[in-house]
Amino acid sequence: MVLTANDHAKLAQILAAGKSSPEAERTAVGAAGAWFDRRVGPVAGTANHVVRAGAEHMFDTGQFDCIDSSRNTTSLLLVLDQLKLLRYHDVDVPVARGFLIDGRYPHVTAVLVEKASGTRWAVDSWTVGYGQDLEIMPLERWKTLD
Repeated sequence: MVLTANDHAKLAQILAAGKSSPEAERTAVGAAGAWFDRRVGPVAGTANHVVRAGAEHMFDTGQFDCIDSSRNTTSLLLVLDQLKLLRYHDVDVPVARGFLIDGRYPHVTAVLVEKASGTRWAVDSWTVGYGQDLEIMPLERWKTLD
């Protein structure tokens, strides 16, 4: 799917709400993720994906795991960056936590880095349902969760 000029304008409108601060930009990124999910879901067949879809949904059409989610979210973040809509953050590579041997299931998230402070932020779309704002929290906190 190719994002249109209208899609770019919509993303710019959503991100305009985040111009005042890094925190506001993260909130706007979360809203952009919800819009992106609603925009792409009907085309991709994922319009009714469930939150935290795990192994029980492995063969369900329209579901994706955290790796798929983190790639999709990272792709959106890169689009926002290419459109010069991110003022306070850079896009980083996805990060994983949990290795089974530590008693936690593996999980992956997209990541933003706040330019001024260097703080890394988990941008997680797997932990929210279809069309909901992305969950964004400090990456160090995210790493401690199960």
